Amino acid sequence: MRYADHFTLPMEGTAVVLVSGVIGLAGLGVALTYFFGDPRSPATRALAFAVGMVGVANILYPAQHVLHPQGEGTFWLVGLPILDAMVMAGLFMWMTRVAQAAQPTPVALRWIRRCAWLFAAITAIYLVLGGLYPTERMTRFLFCLGHPEGCSGATFWMFGIPVALMGSLLVAVGLIVFSQRIDQAERQRVVCVALAAPFFFANYVLPAGYNVLTSLPGLFIFLIGGVRYHTIQGERGQFLGRFLSREVVQQVAKRGLASTMQPQKLELTVVCCDLRGFTKFSGAHDSGVVTKLLGEYYDAVGREVAEYEATIQAYAGDGIMILVGAPIPVFDHAARGLALSQRVLLAAQEITLRWTRDEAPLAAGVGVSSGVVTVGVIGSSSRLEYTAIGTPVNLASRLCDIAQGGEILVDVRTVELAGPVGLVARGPVHVKGLGDVLHYARAANEPLLDRTAE
Repeated sequence: MRYADHFTLPMEGTAVVLVSGVIGLAGLGVALTYFFGDPRSPATRALAFAVGMVGVANILYPAQHVLHPQGEGTFWLVGLPILDAMVMAGLFMWMTRVAQAAQPTPVALRWIRRCAWLFAAITAIYLVLGGLYPTERMTRFLFCLGHPEGCSGATFWMFGIPVALMGSLLVAVGLIVFSQRIDQAERQRVVCVALAAPFFFANYVLPAGYNVLTSLPGLFIFLIGGVRYHTIQGERGQFLGRFLSREVVQQVAKRGLASTMQPQKLELTVVCCDLRGFTKFSGAHDSGVVTKLLGEYYDAVGREVAEYEATIQAYAGDGIMILVGAPIPVFDHAARGLALSQRVLLAAQEITLRWTRDEAPLAAGVGVSSGVVTVGVIGSSSRLEYTAIGTPVNLASRLCDIAQGGEILVDVRTVELAGPVGLVARGPVHVKGLGDVLHYARAANEPLLDRTAE
């Protein structure tokens, strides 16, 4: 049986190849846009692979009819089912990675794994059937609406059922994904893939030549999804980059904000800083002046926090609380916290020197404490905050309160972890709610600590 007898092209064969080539290159362009827009994300790489294979398929499927117009070239046909399987596999890998990044429930994860095994088995069956019956697949399954007998018969269902099952498994995993708390940016791509999928599945049954044109709206929808995804990620990165380290921003981009901020217990270092004399300064100046002071103060401290891969947990007027070692743990959090505390104090003092007035002098004090705390997102459905709860948080805040201007007070645990270099031991001080607490002190005008000092 010659498969060339079963094609009805809407235009001359060379024109079909030209059109399909342009659409295929467009698909590859969309795939490259996805990939280079977010190359560190495994989910993005999987989706870019799937879109790229759609582009390759659009080039090769019509091309084989012109390259082998007499219906020969069966060996060529054997390799074409691999493209279908690679597109499906890329989409499936993307779906599973999105679901896993959302940290699904054990039940959801179990179903994802079951779908993955079943998907792999059906894909293998489809590839075997495509290798055993390449001509029948081309003449009785693909482009069946262009055949005299239409989409029916045992051969059609021999290939149609595996494709339908693979598509159904994709839908099943997609529903599981939507049942989890997936990231807002990734949700945009999930919606666009769902909208584009019917156009690509139509390629299987539409007449030869016409099927190429259905890829255009599908690729356009894919492109919209990619643009919306990267727009959200870009805005998020620009905002978070002012207050979080580059590593944390990358983690948010990779796993999503909700996943990165899942509650967990960590040993970390808390650094608190506030301004002495701020209440008097606020009373002596209008709100515009106070807001400008705080803006400069926040920006200066934020730059130091990002440099030391820490996270600003909260602002409270002139007070800033910083977490070193969350949401991404670091082994040297105490050493980083000590070094950061000095840089924060210096940055704050530079601001206060510019803004201080004789009638309302300003200065900065810092408190540092280390220990195990619980960090994560808490709040209502309308407002969420990333917070830390535990004794080290309270102690750092209390030490900050009693620190003099230009002084850093450090708890014993931080010194145990990072060493006493540059610190002066002090006797116990009474801390509300914690009793008498031993601590150390450091002045900002001493030589800078190295962030990796032990």
